[in-house]
Amino acid sequence: MGNSSVLNEFLYWTLAYCASLANKVCKFPWGVAYLNAENPTHHQSNQAHVLVPLAKCVVKDSVSSSPTLTSVLADITTLYSSHGIVPRVIIYPELQPLEKNKGEEKLSLSLRTAHQAWRNSQQASESLSILQYDPRDTTRATRPDAEQYRGVSTFADSEAIVRKAHMDDLDEASHVVKAAFGYDQIDDTAWIRPKLEKQLDHPDKFDIYVMTWGCRTTGEKANPSLNTSYQPSRRGPGVQEVDHSQYREHKVVGIAVVFHPPEKEPVWPSCSISTPVHLVQMIAIHPDYQKRGLGTLLLRTLCQKTPSHTKLYIETTSSDSKRLYTQCGFKEVGVVDSVEFWLD
Repeated sequence: MGNSSVLNEFLYWTLAYCASLANKVCKFPWGVAYLNAENPTHHQSNQAHVLVPLAKCVVKDSVSSSPTLTSVLADITTLYSSHGIVPRVIIYPELQPLEKNKGEEKLSLSLRTAHQAWRNSQQASESLSILQYDPRDTTRATRPDAEQYRGVSTFADSEAIVRKAHMDDLDEASHVVKAAFGYDQIDDTAWIRPKLEKQLDHPDKFDIYVMTWGCRTTGEKANPSLNTSYQPSRRGPGVQEVDHSQYREHKVVGIAVVFHPPEKEPVWPSCSISTPVHLVQMIAIHPDYQKRGLGTLLLRTLCQKTPSHTKLYIETTSSDSKRLYTQCGFKEVGVVDSVEFWLD
């Protein structure tokens, strides 16, 4: 991790995000566990985060009251199993002391012990790049010139429209999420719509935008809600508000979710943020509509809507996505590694 303050902010918005979707938060000496029995297959609202250096907890000290790693994993297993939910735990190597092993490589003692304790568990390691867009940063990369995105609004008399989502968009939006991330091929998808519904029900914490593909019409009038939406500006960089009453909405082809965590959420004693932040929690374009500049238009709209005093963050494990974000004015500010264990 290149910046400890970014790690602190990352943990803050991660925990605040999990709390916003969970219906039960359990705090332990070792960290926080989130439960969402209403949506039990949604991973992010049903997982535990270990937030202390577990190397201190490996061997029981007769004087100290610190739990052993075995008892930490037992807490997690008991809690989730009692609710019929798969036990999941995330450990952050940055928080864990390292020691040399026989091969001279450094390995977190707690991670090695977790492997041994949960021998039958599955695991997934992630290295997340954290990118930041600061509206006040005059040194950031110039936004792509709008000229190259003019085609977005003229495909066969069709137009891409970005607007706030409504409840009746969620069936199509859920389909976009499934297709864009391949969830329908590898995982249960029952959690997607309930998650979006909960986010839409909390406009104080979430903004949900959908991108629709509209067809030009001469007689019909579009839904009045389309009258405030965004397209690439043809007079300069950025996006502009336009009147779309001449277009009939066709289908949802993209979605973006922006999370704005409360500034003083008591997520964990050592986690805080000093300035307002927004997080692009998700951005997706249906595969049938990719490679047309629509993802760039959607992301540029989010940048345009970010308040001047707020930093906009986005996370990715994809080098291709990182290039797109950089072209839109984001800068990489750190990398966070994590390992997730779960018992199926």
